[in-house]
Amino acid sequence: MGGALIFVFVLAGLQLLMGKLHFGVTLGWSVIFSVMLWFMLRQLIGSEGAEAKNLDLYGVCCVVGYSMLPIVVFAAVAILLPKGPVLLLAALACTLWAGLTAARIFARRCPALEDMTYILMYPCLLTYGTFALLISY
Repeated sequence: MGGALIFVFVLAGLQLLMGKLHFGVTLGWSVIFSVMLWFMLRQLIGSEGAEAKNLDLYGVCCVVGYSMLPIVVFAAVAILLPKGPVLLLAALACTLWAGLTAARIFARRCPALEDMTYILMYPCLLTYGTFALLISY
């Protein structure tokens, strides 16, 4: 969990370099998205069985934090790039990368979700897309 929090704090620090003070927003959204993803995943696999034990709230928070690395890279690149279509393409690419990574990790941690990787990718894209929008504008 320490590494995941480091990624969140680095993201907030990079936003501070861009002149935006979003420490509380970044940390709060990370927690809220983690809880919402955890609830959604528990609804998909059920609360009983061995698969449910692999997806606890702590693990989901770690996956959300560690999958934020592409968004951190985007925040570092956004400091250098001017606002425009190139920045939006970079935001799209990093959001897709982060969402696909998180969905694959969730599917790998819980074998019952392997067939639903692209279904899991949708809420992950919404999660990381909000961070990309926070950085872009």
